[in-house]
Amino acid sequence: SSQRDQEYFCDGMTDEIILKLSKLADLKVISRTSVMRYRNTEKDIREIGQELGVATIMEGSIRKEENDIRISAQLINVGDGFHLWSNKYDRKLERIFEVQEDVSRSIANALMREKITVDSLDAAIKTNRPSKIEAYDYCLRGYYFTFSKYAISFKEADFQTALKMFNRAIEIDPNYAYAYCGIGFACQNHYAMTRNEEDLELVIKNCKKSYELDPNLVCSNAAL
Repeated sequence: SSQRDQEYFCDGMTDEIILKLSKLADLKVISRTSVMRYRNTEKDIREIGQELGVATIMEGSIRKEENDIRISAQLINVGDGFHLWSNKYDRKLERIFEVQEDVSRSIANALMREKITVDSLDAAIKTNRPSKIEAYDYCLRGYYFTFSKYAISFKEADFQTALKMFNRAIEIDPNYAYAYCGIGFACQNHYAMTRNEEDLELVIKNCKKSYELDPNLVCSNAAL
């Protein structure tokens, strides 16, 4: 966007779609860590596909202006470069979860067709939603400052900002499991650097809280 401050939002969108698709047993989905290095690459689709060992690649763009979002997504066959599916979405920010589900459903249908049932697809793409979109936005910022900032810079200010974002999300929605999990990951990274016992206590406390709120959440299980 013109503000040039939407990287956290794009990262969050990428994570959500990867998370949803990875729940489908017949799909092998490459992790965020592996794909993010191609964000500004000039390599073509075939070269990227060969390096990752995948048959198809999803690429897209996100533009967020105040309460409006525009998302463009396309699924490309690595072998011949042809489009398997593409679409554009113009939505209000509060409908971002619907867009994530629509994109994930379209990709799954394009790749799997008769292999997937409506029930199994819905079970995969339906995830824990906060009661208010503001909580989701703050949570994305927290994960961004945890993994894209502090895990690279190890600057105390980035860690403190991550905690501030997660705690703000929890203030808005006290039952938002994803935010508690974020605090756990942030403090785990901080503990690895400082060996501060208080960090370790916060890791255990928040990961347990996240699991209690949503035992099916992937990050809750991973954190524990």
